[in-house]
Amino acid sequence: MPAGLFDPPPGPPGRTPDDPESVLRDVFGYRAFRPGQREVIDAVLAGHDCIAIMPTGAGKSLTFQLPARMLPGSVLVIGGPTSMPSAYRALYWAFPRL
Repeated sequence: MPAGLFDPPPGPPGRTPDDPESVLRDVFGYRAFRPGQREVIDAVLAGHDCIAIMPTGAGKSLTFQLPARMLPGSVLVIGGPTSMPSAYRALYWAFPRL
């Protein structure tokens, strides 16, 4: 596989890969995290195993999309069949070049 084939598109100039709030603002267009999102994202970025049980509409997708933009390598998301169409849409918008 050619190097860089699955690399996410670069962010705006000046974005540091270790600043989730900059990625939240510059890539996803949000000003603040919803309750519980930052704790999950911080755990994932620190390399911890993590499970998050959040209600519909609480922003679960961002908890894997944002770390996927910041960390090297690939991200595998496993979800139930009812969540797959929305997850595919979310991934498409997060990584339109893939």
